Amino acid sequence: MITSYHNHTHLCNHATGTEEEYVLNAIKNKIEILGFSDHAPHCFYDSIHHSRMKLHELKYYVNTLSKLKEKYKNHIDIKIGLELEYFPFYHNTDIDIYKAAGIEYLILGQHLTGYRKPGKMLNSFATTDKNEHYTSYVDQCIEALNTGHFSYFAHPDVFKFCGDDDFYRSESNRLISEAIRLDIPLELNLLGLSTGRHYPNPLFWKQVSRMGAKVILGRDAHNTERVFDKNENSSALAFANKYGLNLCDNVELRFI
Repeated sequence: MITSYHNHTHLCNHATGTEEEYVLNAIKNKIEILGFSDHAPHCFYDSIHHSRMKLHELKYYVNTLSKLKEKYKNHIDIKIGLELEYFPFYHNTDIDIYKAAGIEYLILGQHLTGYRKPGKMLNSFATTDKNEHYTSYVDQCIEALNTGHFSYFAHPDVFKFCGDDDFYRSESNRLISEAIRLDIPLELNLLGLSTGRHYPNPLFWKQVSRMGAKVILGRDAHNTERVFDKNENSSALAFANKYGLNLCDNVELRFI
């Protein structure tokens, strides 16, 4: 089975192509389940973050995908999800909004670490060697996974830590162990792999392999061509084979 649960839309303001173009390219490449999981709007975010859809656009997002879901139901199974940052203070309010809108699943994508309320948040892409920064990221992600709202964990190694390797392994083990306990797959992110970002991080994936966590390929498509790219897919499979990763091709959608 070919599945793809991590795909964006133009609403995030850093992706291109129409929703229908994504669907048609997925059908062309024999994808059986196509999940849209654009960056989630937050109840507090409209005025401070430009790379997310606005809260008032959520209705358009769900309606557009629902129409495509019906139009192409004999060709592909379309799922309507979101990639969500977890902020404890606002999380339950956000969840109520998503459920009312008809969202079917969530994936965790923690780009910002602000443990209680947003304000002075640390960007996961900002290089840091401070142990407490990585610990804060791990703590926040573990708390998120324990809500039971997330189907899988997108780019869990996105945090750009350049400090002590032993400390990184120890904290990563804590995060991986919790994903295993909760039976939540970790995403090997193809966008990071194909564009040479700091993730996938070999140190992290060596630990994933050693511990036997479930792994799902996440295409993280921000344009229609990347819904399925054969060369990119081959590179991801080679990476997974190199590190002996426990790949699964489907996930349980557990949000609703």
